Amino acid sequence: MTVLRRAGAVVLAAIAATLLSGCEVKKHYGAECTTSPPVPHQNFGSVEVDVEVSPWVHPGETFDVRVDDMIGYPGPERQGSFPNGVISVTGPVTPSGTFSVGQGIWGGTPYPNLLEFTVTGQPGEEIVIGAESGSSFIGTIPDGFSATCWAGGAEIVTLPIVDADEPS
Repeated sequence: MTVLRRAGAVVLAAIAATLLSGCEVKKHYGAECTTSPPVPHQNFGSVEVDVEVSPWVHPGETFDVRVDDMIGYPGPERQGSFPNGVISVTGPVTPSGTFSVGQGIWGGTPYPNLLEFTVTGQPGEEIVIGAESGSSFIGTIPDGFSATCWAGGAEIVTLPIVDADEPS
């Protein structure tokens, strides 16, 4: 019986550690794409995103959103280099709006990207993190093309604001 209790305690500790460190969220969205220069038959593709966030936040708290990957590409299979994207963060949070992530062909910061926010709302309200667009470069320079695909603000994750005495 003692072995079972210890095993249970280990499992609970592992679950608590996961919740305290954040949750990884991976999403894949169908998207409408444009290319530059224009390339025929590259209108549809995907936006993929991989973020790590807290499962909830408290009023007045500062929290991070870690973007480990975000890319947009035409066609059914992941392709391209220089992955980058734009996420949106809305609700009772500062700053709010859209934020560029990744490193495109013309610059940026390689993944992971760490974005910091402060909760301005109260318990019961929510902060929404969305996928706006993803981009990549397909092929080789100078013969390749860039692709930008729009996910239209599709929800990646919603963070509930909870009382400060609830778990963090």
